[in-house]
Amino acid sequence: MGHRCGTRRTPRFARRHPGQHRGRHGRCRRHAPAGLDRPLHLRALLRGAAADAGGGLRAAARAARGNLLGHPCPGPGGRGRRRARRARRQRADGARLHAGKRRPVLLPQGSRLRAVRRPDLDRPVSGRKDELAARLEQVRGRIARASAGRAGGEPELIVVTKYFPASDVAALAELGVRDVGENRDQEAPAKAAGLAGAGPAAGLRWHFIGQLQTNKAKSVVRYAHAVHSVDRPQLVAALSKAMLAVQERRSGAGLPAREDLVCLIQVDLDERPPGARPAAPGKGRGGAAPEDIAGLAGLIEQAPGLVLGGLMAVAPLGADPAEAFGRLAGLSRELRAGHPEAGMISAGMSQDLEAAVAAGATHLRVGSDVLGDRPAVG
Repeated sequence: MGHRCGTRRTPRFARRHPGQHRGRHGRCRRHAPAGLDRPLHLRALLRGAAADAGGGLRAAARAARGNLLGHPCPGPGGRGRRRARRARRQRADGARLHAGKRRPVLLPQGSRLRAVRRPDLDRPVSGRKDELAARLEQVRGRIARASAGRAGGEPELIVVTKYFPASDVAALAELGVRDVGENRDQEAPAKAAGLAGAGPAAGLRWHFIGQLQTNKAKSVVRYAHAVHSVDRPQLVAALSKAMLAVQERRSGAGLPAREDLVCLIQVDLDERPPGARPAAPGKGRGGAAPEDIAGLAGLIEQAPGLVLGGLMAVAPLGADPAEAFGRLAGLSRELRAGHPEAGMISAGMSQDLEAAVAAGATHLRVGSDVLGDRPAVG
């Protein structure tokens, strides 16, 4: 039943303590009147109760009054005493730990600290531009020699800047590079946004060349001129939906519509069964089967905001790149028979660009021969 303290007796409390009741916080107010006299021995007891309970004097007074009256209200015992003792030990340990003079932290013998590289941050470029200019000149020389006598002129060079800072991209733009490639959406948006202002880097065209998850499509379409790794219908749908959202957002802000996203179908040129292929680093090189090219091309052509650019491929590990790129050229001819505008062939990297040029590649993706070894990422 109810009492003046405003709470009800629980059945369990009633069985253990017949005729008694509790207040809102588990303590009885009927047997602890506010005018209780406090003799000297009670004051000493209150001071001891405050120390044991580790709380304020008001809480200690309530507990002590209940204990003196023989009332079953909970006092500073059990869990409260253990908590107070633990707090006192921790304070004492902290005082001993921080006593005395400060000493340096010593590392275990033989340990080393690894520097964490942040690819999105600029680094000192003293002499870096000269190094990039020399490397770029060597690569351009290789392309010119491989293209001698070829109909259609030299292929376009896409410099792959994965893991390299934005300062390197800006230096490349000053050296005449107009196309850069990224295959990590984690770092590409920050680079593109940081270089979108005035200067030579403002005119860069960003190519996304790596494996792309559908949930990254919204991010990629904000900066990419082309995506070279379209290999499944779900990705076509995600890119088209993201492009429609971008166009709607720009229209609402009074901005001109952006150009359609160029999509290249990535083709798997490895004819070996999956179990017979060499282990590729990461998640593999991906790509659609040659027989799926026509279906994907039709989807891209019908998707709003997308335009079919052509084909892209990576030479299979352990295979002859000249033979692989020859098959890619044949697949490109078949594609152009039904889609004449899809003439791009993105093939060839640092180690096999000559074979790609000989097979008719229109775009080369070169990274390490221009930028050097990739920096370590901690």
